[in-house]
Amino acid sequence: MPMIRSMLENSSGMTPDIHVNPDEEVARGAAIFARHLLSKKGIGDTLPNLNITDVNAHSLGIEGINQKTQRKENVILIPRNTPLPKEIRRKFVTRAFNQQSVDVKLLEGESKMPEHCTSLASAAIRHLPPGLDKGTKIEVCYCYETNGRLSVRARVPGVGKEAKIELERMQGLSDETVNKW
Repeated sequence: MPMIRSMLENSSGMTPDIHVNPDEEVARGAAIFARHLLSKKGIGDTLPNLNITDVNAHSLGIEGINQKTQRKENVILIPRNTPLPKEIRRKFVTRAFNQQSVDVKLLEGESKMPEHCTSLASAAIRHLPPGLDKGTKIEVCYCYETNGRLSVRARVPGVGKEAKIELERMQGLSDETVNKW
């Protein structure tokens, strides 16, 4: 919010960085305030041993088709608040006999309905061999690193076809900037 930015700049004399992850800003602000409260109680010199764990703020998944309802849904592979790094593998299947391609759509959000989630990226495995059986397995590997790199690989085993997606998620404040504040 522009008003908050202005207030922070006026009170600190520093221009706030608006390119950082808002979730991380809130968490770091809460940690700084907690340290302040502890020091007011005289616990500042003997701070407890704290362990910081990176987690993902929102669930990550792919768009899939529910085999019972035949409706699209967000298949969550990495639920929100999962400690990072995290790698998960899941198997899906083709929907039809002689299917020529498979679309892989990455989603971020908690809803089961893809249209209520944020679409991150998409890729396709194209030119599948003719006569491929309905229900042919598709392996999906979702990997989310602590550095913000999200990579997804989908492949059809035995066919040699694969799709890869790599995203670099926005990073938060550097340790140097946090120490400066």
